[in-house]
Amino acid sequence: MPGSSPALLAPRAYWYLRHGETDWNARGLSQGRSDIPLNEKGLAQAEAAGRAIGEITRDAPIGLIVSSPLIRAARTAQIASRHMAQDAGEVLPVTYDDDLREVSFGVQEGQPMGDWYDAWIAGDYTPEGAEPFAELRARAIAAVDRATGAATALG
Repeated sequence: MPGSSPALLAPRAYWYLRHGETDWNARGLSQGRSDIPLNEKGLAQAEAAGRAIGEITRDAPIGLIVSSPLIRAARTAQIASRHMAQDAGEVLPVTYDDDLREVSFGVQEGQPMGDWYDAWIAGDYTPEGAEPFAELRARAIAAVDRATGAATALG
């Protein structure tokens, strides 16, 4: 969006957990919206991350998990959530927000990450059929603000 300032996150605390590894991650391929599942290493990473975050937040437990609906992110959130509930045996529910879905890399999906990526982030290049970086940033910020309650508090 030329001439406009980038959207900024509202000043709220939140945890961000990236999905576990997929076979495409391991091969250095751009996934984008291709719905690639976690591999065995990714499943183990989700378990470990959930345990670590659950331990770190024991005295101030997480009350809400919001995820992309794509399988690698959703599965990571579901696995990790088992370790984040305040009461033992309880599972913290996961909700899904389409605005957290991964970016579309268009013709670059399934291809090795390359020099195009830095130009895409800078706004100088968008692969054919891909989502411009500025659009990704705007929808992701809106989703995080909704999840943290900032949209309600500020709006």
